[in-house]
Amino acid sequence: NMFQCEDFPWQLYIGKEVQAPRNLYLEIAENTKEKFDFLVVPLFHRRFSASPDVKRQVPATRGAYALTSDGWARHIIGKVSFLIDPDVQDITLRTKWENELIQ
Repeated sequence: NMFQCEDFPWQLYIGKEVQAPRNLYLEIAENTKEKFDFLVVPLFHRRFSASPDVKRQVPATRGAYALTSDGWARHIIGKVSFLIDPDVQDITLRTKWENELIQ
C-alpha cells in the first residue's frame, strides 16, 4: 500500500485516524480497501468518561487480545486520547488523568 512515485524517492506511509473504533478488524479491513497503511487509534478507550465520578479498577485501554500481536504491530499506531488532559486546571480531573497515564 505504500505510496510510490518516481519524483518522490522516499517511502511514505499514510494512515487514517479513527477516534472511536468499535471493531478493529472491520476498521483494518476498510482501511486496507481505502489503501491506507495503518490506523491511528486512541490508547485509552473512549467509553470511559472524563467525569471524576467514574470509578473503576481496570485499565481504560483496549484489551491486548483485541488483535493478534502481528495485527497490533502491522496495522495500529496508538495515540494518547484527546479525552485525557493531564494539564487540566481541575485538581480532581488532573489527578485522575495522571493516574490513567501511569497505568
